Amino acid sequence: MQGDANKDKTYTMHRLTSPFKADGKANEWSNTPAMEIARQGGQQSGIAKLAYDAKNLYAYFNVTDSSPWLNQGKDFTRLFKTGDAVDIQFSPTGNTQKEPIMGDLRILIANFNGKPTAVLMMPKAKHVSESEKQIYISPVMTHPMDKVVILKDATLQVRTTGNGYVVEAQLPLNSLGMTLKPNMQLTADVGFISSDATGSINTARTYWSNKQTNLISDLPAESWLYPSQWGNISIK
Repeated sequence: MQGDANKDKTYTMHRLTSPFKADGKANEWSNTPAMEIARQGGQQSGIAKLAYDAKNLYAYFNVTDSSPWLNQGKDFTRLFKTGDAVDIQFSPTGNTQKEPIMGDLRILIANFNGKPTAVLMMPKAKHVSESEKQIYISPVMTHPMDKVVILKDATLQVRTTGNGYVVEAQLPLNSLGMTLKPNMQLTADVGFISSDATGSINTARTYWSNKQTNLISDLPAESWLYPSQWGNISIK
């Protein structure tokens, strides 16, 4: 690996040994280590947990939020700009360079048309159609994305409370183009995006590893992946 990854952030992802059910509860996650997600001066905080088996990547988020799980976005390719969401970013090859490479991906989970929806975003991907491509443009930069699609085979469950929300996700590895095996060393990040009180626009981005997330006013910059700011993941 090359680059300047956040060496202070490390996480061990374990293989699940029993059947998993995405039910919005924490029962299956009691023995799984958590990643603390917070930002200096931020009002929201949360935790995330990751696990896997031969077929799936599993994720659990528990986020404090006074106006939980609101996203009024009508365009699934821009849900990171229109309200609450949780975010998983991975490099299956352990990329730590400044720019994403083939296989690096982002999974954004948000409320879309009244139900939790997972969106796969890949800056570089093979065998894609023109309809899957997106270009994120602002006056200061442009970022083309090879693949932005809804993960129709994801299993998602969201439970809200008065002061937060819980998200559980079961994400088929085949749809992500990933293989996870013991002793692999990856780079990754997890976080959440906060909305205004109406769920119309994002107001903050908070991540486990990447702390350079103050920018909330530039579409392409917020769409992009920054592997050099990610932490290290060991697969057990």
